[in-house]
Amino acid sequence: MKRILSIVLSLALVTTGCSQVRHVDVTDDATPLAEVNRSLRQRNATVLRKDGSRLLVKHVSLAPDCTDIIFEGPPARATVLPTWTIDRIETTSAARGALDGGLAGLLGGLAVGALLGAALYSEEGDIYSRSDTMTVSAFFLGLIGLTAGVAVGAIAGHRDEYSIRAAASSTACE
Repeated sequence: MKRILSIVLSLALVTTGCSQVRHVDVTDDATPLAEVNRSLRQRNATVLRKDGSRLLVKHVSLAPDCTDIIFEGPPARATVLPTWTIDRIETTSAARGALDGGLAGLLGGLAVGALLGAALYSEEGDIYSRSDTMTVSAFFLGLIGLTAGVAVGAIAGHRDEYSIRAAASSTACE
């Protein structure tokens, strides 16, 4: 049973902590920026600048020339950065990580349980059929995988990264 649990946990660890990278080309057309701004709304983020500095912010609003940010912590202060100085923006979601991990753990547990049930089936003196053994094993290992996946996924989180491509501009931001 310990070996099965370690397999399920390994599958959960491998598939959780998922990340998604979106490339954002900043142009004068505000349509793609509106979609990015909507997904960044009310989320803590890390803004990584091209000079290597990292800014922890609680609000980001991208625009073609200048980006509005509000820093975390008391006192929350707002500032404006030239968009071309931003390399990428990263956010992490524990809830989405729990969903990703739960799904991966459930599917992994179901698969391992079904295979294990088929492998452990014995016709001698067994009152259950092979499919019954596979179903019961898949059910219980699926539950274990789901639980482990949700826990690990919530800890690791789901990371969204927005890679910003913007041409250098001489526009002053105020």
